[in-house]
Amino acid sequence: MPVPCIPQQIIPPQISHFVPFVANDVLRYENRPLVDKSRGRDHIPALMRCFPNESCPWLSGDWKSLIHPDGALYLYNDNRRAFTEANTDETTFRLIDECVNGLYDLARAESASLEADDIELVVQLPQLEVEGAQVSCQYYFVDHAARTLFWLHDNDQATVNIFSGLQGVVDPSHIRYALESEYWTHCERYPNYKMDRVKLLRELREVVMHASAEIITTDMSSSPFDADELSRILELINHLQENAQENDFPHSTCIIARFMHYFYRSKFFDFCGLPCARLDADRSVYEDDNVFHPLTSSLSLALDAMLFWAPQVHLKGIRSVWVDECINVPRWKDFNKNIMAEWTGITIYVRIKSPFRFIT
Repeated sequence: MPVPCIPQQIIPPQISHFVPFVANDVLRYENRPLVDKSRGRDHIPALMRCFPNESCPWLSGDWKSLIHPDGALYLYNDNRRAFTEANTDETTFRLIDECVNGLYDLARAESASLEADDIELVVQLPQLEVEGAQVSCQYYFVDHAARTLFWLHDNDQATVNIFSGLQGVVDPSHIRYALESEYWTHCERYPNYKMDRVKLLRELREVVMHASAEIITTDMSSSPFDADELSRILELINHLQENAQENDFPHSTCIIARFMHYFYRSKFFDFCGLPCARLDADRSVYEDDNVFHPLTSSLSLALDAMLFWAPQVHLKGIRSVWVDECINVPRWKDFNKNIMAEWTGITIYVRIKSPFRFIT
């Protein structure tokens, strides 16, 4: 007797718990979907003047798709002020919608007031690989008034996810700079909030002018940009001020947020506002550890002398660039420029003195 064919039931995944994450971990640039070359349109209908985005046909409710200035498509719920990425499928989207409702229900249960217009939510789900599996919902809230990220749960992975492994982070005023740098990353990724651009441009201009003055007057500046880059940033600020009153275009918000992120990240790594703040780019904020180094041993002294102490010179240069396991980008560029100039000089000298010269 033939066995009847019973269709296999697809078991939808379930949300197991909520996990805090940060704006820098949003999976926008990873696992991008690819174009299906087998699909296409051979003709354009007559009188076609409406061009809807049909890439997310399963969108429903208050969700809508938006386009970032860099071309990325993301989703926004205007009623719940919630964001998520568009590189997802219908099943994942339904789960994300449930996560948004669940997080606001949890906030109400804990008497947390999140109804203000300057509060936003970002939700993300990892890729679903097993049917019926328990998945975790990653999320963070944004407070635009306080310029920070926050969560409804304790963030137990802050040292890795937010502090980038920086040691000695204790003071809340210090943590604030790390969270504000993540806040600006969020504003760059999701530039929907109507900011006071005039005030922000004044603040950014002051920061850039102070960094420029530091670089001009001292070679110990901890600015994340060199003099030429700061000059170009000031030019951009002058152009941005022309449209500072208009909030119809998100491009200006992305530009301001990107620069603010770099400056506040630098403040965090320099322990800004604390008694132990790094005031010189080549100074460590930690106690010196007398760890053995091959170039400082007695055996290396003879080699150093044979090489006219060049290894010690380069070691000192590297230590002035690589401080507390952090690289100061402008100083690193200068270090590489000097190394290349030195090698170019040696190469030219060898070619001139070599008996085996070739005509090029």
